[in-house]
Amino acid sequence: MAQDGPAALFARCFYSGAPPEDIAGRDAETLRAAALHMFAFVRERAAGCDKLRIFDPDPRADGWSSPHTAIDLNPRGGRPGHARHR
Repeated sequence: MAQDGPAALFARCFYSGAPPEDIAGRDAETLRAAALHMFAFVRERAAGCDKLRIFDPDPRADGWSSPHTAIDLNPRGGRPGHARHR
């Protein structure tokens, strides 16, 4: 990911409000892959529609993994988000 490209800017914003305990212990490659995944997810929403995805991240399919179920949300008119379910 280029340090100054749109995906890098998105990643900085994406993690800016994350509680430290949510990213502690995660390696840089996992954080990068998860941010790129979310960047692609939010770029593919039809106008006027909300977008929701609930999944168990798989390194082969998603480029990253997590011991938690992931919830991606891209609401119309709102801020995209990524949550984990314990």
